[in-house]
Amino acid sequence: MKNAIFYALCIVFLSTNVFSQTLQVGGSGKTLQQMKNNAILGTPYFNDSFSGSVITTNSSKELKIPQLRYDIYVQNIEYLYNDKVYLIQDSVKSFTANDSIGKSHVFVKKRLGKKDSFFQTLATGKVGLLKQYQAKLVSAEDWYTKKQTKTFISEIIYYTGKGENLEKLNTSRKGLTALFSDKIAAVNEFIEKNKTDLKTDEGLVALFQFYNGLN
Repeated sequence: MKNAIFYALCIVFLSTNVFSQTLQVGGSGKTLQQMKNNAILGTPYFNDSFSGSVITTNSSKELKIPQLRYDIYVQNIEYLYNDKVYLIQDSVKSFTANDSIGKSHVFVKKRLGKKDSFFQTLATGKVGLLKQYQAKLVSAEDWYTKKQTKTFISEIIYYTGKGENLEKLNTSRKGLTALFSDKIAAVNEFIEKNKTDLKTDEGLVALFQFYNGLN
């Protein structure tokens, strides 16, 4: 009898612990004030729709989140719970998010300047390659009506990483050969031989992997 009570209490404790972890992700009970409205065109989100995600905390705990959305304008992640949107407040090391066609992407938190932001890691090695999705809010005025229109414009910015240091990457041929100046002959030969498209993720990844593999 005592053993049965003990096991029952253990089950209750474990269930409560898992549930409390989910609630911590849901925030402190305050709904998030949504900036997006009908007066603003475009979107501040990586994907407007909420989707399933896995979050890894700084303490290496993994939490499955049924409905998550990534705000690339302010670099926050949001959670839908009981039809209300909350800002995720836990210490997040990484998370997954689906794009508009359902492909899963992994985002890792890194320090950029004085704030934390999220990045995709495309290549690792002597020189890392990271990709960040951003959105900026721009205003335009109609010269005739003087009506102001605000629009979210999405953009992709690449960074190079050496250790914890991140630098914005100039992805032009000139910028990349300057980055790899110690192996410039080999890099130029690789680009020419493979007709590497430096305007695509695939081309940039191939070039970084080639450089990182050189002695």
